Amino acid sequence: MASSAKRLLVITAFCLIGQLAVGAGLADGDCLDCHSDKTLATTNAAGVAKSLFVDPAILAASVHKTNACISCHADLTAKHPDDNRPVAAINCARCHEQQGESYGASVHGLARKTGHENAATCADCHGSHDILPPTSPASPLHFVRQAQTCGRCHTQEARDVTASVHGKAMATGKRDAPTCTDCHSEHKIEALKNDSALAISEVCSRCHASVYLDDKYDIPADRVKTYLESYHGLAAQNGSTVVANCASCHGYHKILPSSDPNSMINTNSLVATCGQCHPGADKMFVRGKIHEDISAAGNGHDLGGRISRWVRRIYLALIFGVVGAMFVHNALLFHKKVAAHLRASGRP
Repeated sequence: MASSAKRLLVITAFCLIGQLAVGAGLADGDCLDCHSDKTLATTNAAGVAKSLFVDPAILAASVHKTNACISCHADLTAKHPDDNRPVAAINCARCHEQQGESYGASVHGLARKTGHENAATCADCHGSHDILPPTSPASPLHFVRQAQTCGRCHTQEARDVTASVHGKAMATGKRDAPTCTDCHSEHKIEALKNDSALAISEVCSRCHASVYLDDKYDIPADRVKTYLESYHGLAAQNGSTVVANCASCHGYHKILPSSDPNSMINTNSLVATCGQCHPGADKMFVRGKIHEDISAAGNGHDLGGRISRWVRRIYLALIFGVVGAMFVHNALLFHKKVAAHLRASGRP
């Protein structure tokens, strides 16, 4: 509570400072005297022209409509532009402290810290003078426009998402379909490609382990559970860094149903998909099921499923039997040594 109150005081202080600066001689009208000119532009170091036009109507419709220009462009004084000082980059963290910290730890923020000036900034995703809430259909972060926004830099990924089951669902207005930020987070954006198999399964489980979503869209309800019970899932839980995860089989962005000929899990594609990790995999190899509920009763399941369950039971019996026998053997051996030591020392 104290932290929230402190943050509110800081934001209020920034606003007051901005208003004092405006009162000192740099009002919005002063800025718009020049920036309302549609022909106003500058040329960057690469020789590319950049418009400096600000549409007052767009600014008035944004979430920052009550902010003064100086609230964001805090480095400017009444001497601008005659002082020939370049305008400093906007520091959104002055008001959005928590989001700024998260951004700084994201792949974009870390890239900029290491000198990659083309990495996305707040304005690249949210806009500049035309910032709108993500719930607005006109916002670049509205769920149906996120792929387009991220696609400015991630071109192929955006095309793949648009063609996927998730992208097609979003295009029809289904907000339950995952967007870029649902998988990669919002401000602390993660790459995921170097994450462990278990971490990837946790991302997918946000939707595919949801009883509500499974029932609503008639999705098989056991996909995460059966993966975790499979060889791949057990290896992932034991710390394997090379075992297959959800994306290894289904794809990362271009996720398609098994009925689609282009799907990685289509019957005709399984040999190639499994062959990425299992060289020499053939049609017999890929007949085994990954999402087989081995804890279910055998009735209604195919022969392969029944064989898998019996093999699992035999292996479990052998494991518990061998480990249990070793434990009993070591316990008896320890007891024998203790008894011998006591006799040697003359104690009963």
